[in-house]
Amino acid sequence: FPSHEISYPNPFQKETTIKLKIPKQDTYSVNIHGVQGNQIRSLLSNAKLGKGQYQLIWDGTNNIGVDVPSGVYFYQIKQQDKVIQSGKLILAR
Repeated sequence: FPSHEISYPNPFQKETTIKLKIPKQDTYSVNIHGVQGNQIRSLLSNAKLGKGQYQLIWDGTNNIGVDVPSGVYFYQIKQQDKVIQSGKLILAR
């Protein structure tokens, strides 16, 4: 499974970075969800990644580029269709 560091900064105002360490080549997705489980933003969608380290940046916008309100959000990392990790993000505008 890939490992991740807690996103930084967290809480954040403008953007936050999620670091991934991928141990083997596979297909990965990373999505941001609201507290009710609705998808807010897709940072990575079924991307083939090789072994290595990656950084994803979320700028506090949804999939159409509109700023989302302050609050608690969650990121979810999937390998193929299996959720392998998730974490909490706090957006404080």
